[in-house]
Amino acid sequence: MIGEMEKGFNAFANQAIGSQPVPTEVGADEAIWWGDGVAARKGGVSIGISAATAGQQEGRPPKAEALAKLILR
Repeated sequence: MIGEMEKGFNAFANQAIGSQPVPTEVGADEAIWWGDGVAARKGGVSIGISAATAGQQEGRPPKAEALAKLILR
């Protein structure tokens, strides 16, 4: 089931972001990986995290997801 956050993100992404969001599990009510990081909502709090390492290759590194889990505790 697509959450409200993902519906809104998809509407924006179709115009401004080159990748499709993917649902992810970080201990939030809703969370999506959006190509450069994680957007998550837990209760009334929403966060967006992007974390990269110098020399990082393309792909889906777990750093943003790990940070989101720590913040949303």
